[in-house]
Amino acid sequence: MSTTFRSLAARIALIVAAATALGACSLLPPEAVPEVLNPVIVTYAAEGGECPQAPCGFQAEIRRDGSVRRSDGMAQTVDEPSLTRLIGQVEAADWTAILAKPFTGECPRNVDGQESIYTFNTAAGPVIVAGCTVEIDPQQEPFQTVQGILFGVGG
Repeated sequence: MSTTFRSLAARIALIVAAATALGACSLLPPEAVPEVLNPVIVTYAAEGGECPQAPCGFQAEIRRDGSVRRSDGMAQTVDEPSLTRLIGQVEAADWTAILAKPFTGECPRNVDGQESIYTFNTAAGPVIVAGCTVEIDPQQEPFQTVQGILFGVGG
């Protein structure tokens, strides 16, 4: 057997082994495949309003590694107990009940105010809670914890 043929045979064997391994992955039941979680637990945005010096608004991401990315540039990390509490609250929240209460007032955006918009990344997918659509209770979890982490208010 020539060296070229052996090299080609080795490459073919490697390709067949890789294809077999990839095919076997599709045979696994869904619960056996590890879930890839979104690195962002929640995104908070305050949108709207009129600011004389610059565009109004604020956005922040609270991430699973404890880091916080803020549009105001402030450096921030979340302590482990608060992070664990927030993750548990997001997964335990009754999103159906939270989303079922419609906002009935005048949207703050209409009177130069800001609307709060939360995007929670749950195991079932993102849940968007917009303050001009849903009545947000700031004392309810997980909203209170998010506000506490980002602004030092609430619980």
